Amino acid sequence: MKLTSICLLVAAIQVSARGVAQNINFSAKEAPLLKVFNAIEKQTKFVFFYRAEDLETARPVSIQLRNTPLQAALEKIFHLQPLNYDIQGNTIVISRAKSSGIAAAPAAAETVIDISGRVTDKDGNPLAGASIRVQNANIGVATNDRGEFTLRGVAPNATIIISYAGYATQTINLG
Repeated sequence: MKLTSICLLVAAIQVSARGVAQNINFSAKEAPLLKVFNAIEKQTKFVFFYRAEDLETARPVSIQLRNTPLQAALEKIFHLQPLNYDIQGNTIVISRAKSSGIAAAPAAAETVIDISGRVTDKDGNPLAGASIRVQNANIGVATNDRGEFTLRGVAPNATIIISYAGYATQTINLG
């Protein structure tokens, strides 16, 4: 009986670990963004939500991902795209980047900072999968299982938006 309990516990831990690990394997040269979305959807439990007209300005993607975590893969995919993404539960919401953020980017590119932090609930428990993005820019990440995140290349006076399903969205002005 004890051996059976231990075996069940080990099996449950392995299944849990596989559910959290969302690594992407994909390689393409000049692939349409929809092809990349389909590959990610097949490899994860995430789905993409977008308006067709928002993808009309998307650039083809040349990328090589090997066992890359979902968040890092999304950062690479959307790096030079005129689009933003936001992870909400198991849905990745795609929207058009605001033109004012893109136009302002070259002037602010000289002075950028990296921001790290931790997102928790009111009791101090980490919120894994919370979405952190820079307003009017194509920069966004999700927290890891410890609620930690790092945003790279952020303007010092940017506005950070933190969202998580079931919680009120928080806006933080860095300046």
